[in-house]
Amino acid sequence: MKIGWQIPFATLVSSGSVLILLNGAIGSSGVPALTVAVIGGSVVALFLLGRFRAFEINLVDILFAAFAAVAIFSLIRMPPSPRDAALFLLALAAYPAGRLIPTDSKLGLFHRITGLVALLGTVATFFALGAQWNDPHGKPIVFGFAHAATVFTMSFGFLVLAVACYGDLRRIRLILAILVPPLVIFAASQVRFIFVALALALVAAFFVSPSDRRRPIAMILGAAIISVLIGLAVRPQTSGIFLNYIFSPARAGDTVPGRPPNPVAGECGELDNSVAIRKSLLKEAVKAVPGAGIFGGGLSSFERASCFKAYPHVTLLQTIIEFGFLGGTLVILLVAAALGGLIPADSPQVRFALTALVFVASLEMAHGGLTGAFLLFTFLGMAAAHRRVPA
Repeated sequence: MKIGWQIPFATLVSSGSVLILLNGAIGSSGVPALTVAVIGGSVVALFLLGRFRAFEINLVDILFAAFAAVAIFSLIRMPPSPRDAALFLLALAAYPAGRLIPTDSKLGLFHRITGLVALLGTVATFFALGAQWNDPHGKPIVFGFAHAATVFTMSFGFLVLAVACYGDLRRIRLILAILVPPLVIFAASQVRFIFVALALALVAAFFVSPSDRRRPIAMILGAAIISVLIGLAVRPQTSGIFLNYIFSPARAGDTVPGRPPNPVAGECGELDNSVAIRKSLLKEAVKAVPGAGIFGGGLSSFERASCFKAYPHVTLLQTIIEFGFLGGTLVILLVAAALGGLIPADSPQVRFALTALVFVASLEMAHGGLTGAFLLFTFLGMAAAHRRVPA
């Protein structure tokens, strides 16, 4: 069995982590050509190494083609910047790459590569966290990247799902001993929503797995919850500040020990509170939805019009606003058909496709953006490849 395709697949799935590690190795703050090579090269390699012979069109393919047609029509009708257009087309190209993934592989090489990336990310985060324990920014800056802990946690999340779907869960104590330390480290690094998405994916894994695997999966979920609580508890002051932001966002001019005053930029809102910024963007997006029309305002139109000049971080809302109610409806149907087609999840491969899609789709509700949705389209393609229901 050929397994070479698992190398670009693992690289693509952990591309954010790989890019941070590579930039850290060369002492760079970010090289655009390197980003294109890692993500674009992985998509192209995964496609070229795919399984062409057994391809049969199904409902998910039809829905994706319809969405892609609406999106491309929008790009032609209301052209965005060349950069945004190229990134979005690359995200769309990830669907056929994921669609051609062989369905009979145990993903052993993928697991080893993802495990190595997660290990390196955990170690790097651990040392950065120790050096920046009391710094006001909360998340440790690793190799110059403030979002490093977030993307390392994503890679680790895929590893946890791989263990839940493929691992020998009879060795659950050893598995927990390996999984718990990174979970504590990333929780202490103030990573938030990724743990929610991981919990949802593990719940999905619990319900679609055979009865003999459910108890160990429940133990993994319980250990993850306890680890997050421990991680938050070991940095009580920092955790308290960020939890306060979630439940009672600070006002402009408020001072919190260890944090600078929260400034206001015109009518936009707080600049020193990522939760408040997300809430402001969400409010803007919700207000913009009724006026989206059938075809929307075009790719990146929300970002150009928003007060913070940022996308809403909720891919579904962005899709409705920028590609209209037609585009938003097609995305909902696409995700629903992809997930529904994986039931019953009667093999480790199908269970991984389902849980990974739940994980990524959940992340798109808080960290998503159309120009960076290549993982969503990759796993939609993978779900179509494993589809159990004929078109």
